[in-house]
Amino acid sequence: MKVLIASDIHGSMFYAEELKRVIEQEKPDLIALLGDFLYSGPRNPVKEDYNPKAVVDILTIFHDKIIAVRGNCDADIDVDVLPFALPRQNEIVVNNRRLVLIHGDDMKLEALKLKKGDVLMYGHTHLPQLASVDGVTILNPGSLSFPKGGYPHTYMLLDENEVRLVDLAGRTLEVKSL
Repeated sequence: MKVLIASDIHGSMFYAEELKRVIEQEKPDLIALLGDFLYSGPRNPVKEDYNPKAVVDILTIFHDKIIAVRGNCDADIDVDVLPFALPRQNEIVVNNRRLVLIHGDDMKLEALKLKKGDVLMYGHTHLPQLASVDGVTILNPGSLSFPKGGYPHTYMLLDENEVRLVDLAGRTLEVKSL
């Protein structure tokens, strides 16, 4: 099963359309979205393409494939208009691995009860990460709309054997075996 992992759209219609293009191209079985869907937040500038309604419309197309979590910039009204659940933490078993999704603004790792073989996915920092700690794979896809640390706009693809960090031009930037 192929999982596309993305985070931090922050209301950008352009980057929601880019995500749509990537989804149509990659054809993932599951889309893991790690929060901050519609609002840019007080630390980020409002972009010219800020259009939360358009972002909702685009994400609605794929609602049946989306597993998601709520981010620190997601308001109660966002939960009402998005066509998928937005818990603070979510999990699913894929390819015999437990995938644990959080946004990352309040990481209490002990409470997650992570075990060897689990995959922790988080967003929030806008900085990509592919790491392994005590047998737990830790993934952050970076940000679609506001990348930081000199990184490009990125997402991740996870399958049975590996995870890849990919930029919106389709270039693989990093690969990690599972």
